[in-house]
Amino acid sequence: MAFITPISAEYLWTVALLGFLGLSIRLALGIANQNWVKSFAHTMTVIMLPIVTYSITKAISGNIALSLGMVGALSIVRFRNPVKSPFELLVFFLAISLGICAAVDYIWMLSLGTVSVLLIIGSEILNMLFKKLTGEQIFETSFSEGNSLNTLEIVSRHELPHIENSSELIHYHFSDDMFHYHLASAYQTDLLSLARQCREEFQVDSVSYSKC
Repeated sequence: MAFITPISAEYLWTVALLGFLGLSIRLALGIANQNWVKSFAHTMTVIMLPIVTYSITKAISGNIALSLGMVGALSIVRFRNPVKSPFELLVFFLAISLGICAAVDYIWMLSLGTVSVLLIIGSEILNMLFKKLTGEQIFETSFSEGNSLNTLEIVSRHELPHIENSSELIHYHFSDDMFHYHLASAYQTDLLSLARQCREEFQVDSVSYSKC
């Protein structure tokens, strides 16, 4: 493709790499059960924000007048979309940082993107291992992380091994001769099906379902 100049080829390569890194971060967040990122808006934001930031940084680099004009233009823009958790804000800042790093040095961009993906996936693996060894999770499911959660509380006089091995179980304890199980899931049908099973097969004392 001789009609493409070296600068254009470099730009296209960088944009493709940034898109891949953005998609990798999006998939890593999905593996870590960050359900808020699964929407179209959040997915495209994580993928496109590094590319947009890189393009702006390259356009204004070395041009003081254009840089000042860009600062003035950005000061007019108002971002009114509410950020629901500190981690969501961090993800957006990470996407912007990838674009800035790409305009400075590929090593910084690749290092930041790779380390971020490994940390996100590694935290979920660590959480799963800790739960398998101790029965407790390091990171409890939060109702303020932007995820729509369905919760189920089951109270029984007898232990329920089937419930204790459930991936939706976030907490359980034994008090007053009763076993208390607390489960949470983004999928309503899963918990409702489990609630029906508890009533019909396990003869539990009480089942309480709610949605946040």
